[in-house]
Amino acid sequence: SGVVSVLGRLMPSEVFSVRLGGVAVPFARPRWDGRNRRAYNAPRYSQWKHGAALVMASHWRRPPIDRAVQVQVDVELPRPKSKPGAGSVHRQYWQEQGAYPLPCRADVDNLAKAALDALQDARVILDDRLVVRLLATKQAGDRPGVTVSVSIVEPGESIL
Repeated sequence: SGVVSVLGRLMPSEVFSVRLGGVAVPFARPRWDGRNRRAYNAPRYSQWKHGAALVMASHWRRPPIDRAVQVQVDVELPRPKSKPGAGSVHRQYWQEQGAYPLPCRADVDNLAKAALDALQDARVILDDRLVVRLLATKQAGDRPGVTVSVSIVEPGESIL
């Protein structure tokens, strides 16, 4: 059927879904190297993106999607070892067990951008400009990782 799932539980319109273990690294603005007069990405980000793209590519062995897509990115970051300090927004959401919303640390849009860059580098999607709907979540929990799901948006399909 052309459907790839590493999770084993695709939604009807999903064509690709994968869970990447480990701590996600958000996209960061390129830095400038004055000595060599060039821009570069932070090594930590480049390494994460490269590893994520390798895993994605190993599960996607067909031409890149060249149609409008919806992408869902669910990020779970490690739970802090101790309760956040008083006055912290994070403290209001903190739980000793289970996953919970994480209103601090990396921006959810930069985490999603990193996943989109990896999808493009893996050639799952031809270009991240094809993403017409993006759903992104960020939470703390005991199983750090990123789940990325891609669905085709059919012509005439409402995305609102």
